Amino acid sequence: MEELIEVMKEIRDELQEMNTKLDNIDYSLGALKGNGLYDSISDLYEKLDDLMGRGLYNSISDVNEKLESISSSLDTIEINTL
Repeated sequence: MEELIEVMKEIRDELQEMNTKLDNIDYSLGALKGNGLYDSISDLYEKLDDLMGRGLYNSISDVNEKLESISSSLDTIEINTL
């Protein structure tokens, strides 16, 4: 009988651990969903879409373009000083 109780306790502990992991997954998915109008993965798509670079220095591609511009300017200065 004691063995059965021990096995049941182990099962309970495993189920509690699985429950905690599921809660963590649920929290992580909730953070991914977004907080827009539809509160869904489409909000995440819109956020990623903003990274494409349509605005003035508000996206990764805008920063990349600016860095390339700085690099070109530095190359021009280097050529002119030689």
